[in-house]
Amino acid sequence: MKIRSASVIRCPPRWLLLRLESSDGEVGWGEAIGDLHEEVEPALKAMCDRVSGTDITGIERITQEMHKGRFWRDGPVLNTAISALEMALWDLRGKQVGAPVHQLLGGPVRDKVSVYRNLWGRNPEEFAASGKAALDEGLEMVKVSPAGPTSTTPSDTELQGILDTVMAVRHAIGDAKLAIDLHGRLTPAASRRLLPLLEPFDLSFVEEPCLPDGSVHHLRDLQQLHLEQRIPLATGERLLSKRQFADHLFPSPVVAVIQPDLSLVGGIRAGVEIGAMCEAAQVALAPHCPYGPIQLAASLQVAAAS
Repeated sequence: MKIRSASVIRCPPRWLLLRLESSDGEVGWGEAIGDLHEEVEPALKAMCDRVSGTDITGIERITQEMHKGRFWRDGPVLNTAISALEMALWDLRGKQVGAPVHQLLGGPVRDKVSVYRNLWGRNPEEFAASGKAALDEGLEMVKVSPAGPTSTTPSDTELQGILDTVMAVRHAIGDAKLAIDLHGRLTPAASRRLLPLLEPFDLSFVEEPCLPDGSVHHLRDLQQLHLEQRIPLATGERLLSKRQFADHLFPSPVVAVIQPDLSLVGGIRAGVEIGAMCEAAQVALAPHCPYGPIQLAASLQVAAAS
């Protein structure tokens, strides 16, 4: 089975899909990061031209050629294009053999996959209502981004605003699981002020407590926070490569939860390999999945097999 045609489909505001059609008429789908569509679409189209006529069974060879055959590597534009291509190739391969992708990865290790919903709102009351609605729909965990446009060194008033939002959501959802995402907005010092104040809310994790710039200084700061604080910390959505994840996990972990984005790190196989690193480091894996249905389907395959 070979790739006969490829096309890029944008579904505003945030979905950017890749459609591969094989020589026998099967269709495989992948998804790139839609936030970067103006830059990613040309990269995807150029990549599609290069893989036309290629045998789909060489998934790893194709993706390595796309990555290692370039002088510039590991930028978000190239990585997300490769990730979408890799997802679509796995989808085609599964259809070729008549099996879900997680079976091709070794089979499921669990029958159910835990999920959570990210809540949106402009004030504590709206966040609380969003959390209650999520539980009414059957979800058992939610995540809230309470910091808004908070400065890197928030004032007492800004800190209280974060606490008010978290408190409102906690009251609305009762004993359901709750996590928060700070989007890397705080300095390490500001995180040290905030994190102890969040302990009464029984959080599953706090995501990106400080800016993940990839430097050795960030890794040092994050590990210190991880060791000092009682609340589990999470990061990973902006990391680009398995090497970067390895730096966060070895020789000792800097967080308790790792969140690879399959539309950024190289696709499905990279997600499984990062999951294996997490297992070795005794760190939880929680694929980052804020975009469309193809990314969700790919993330479920990785979660089922990891």
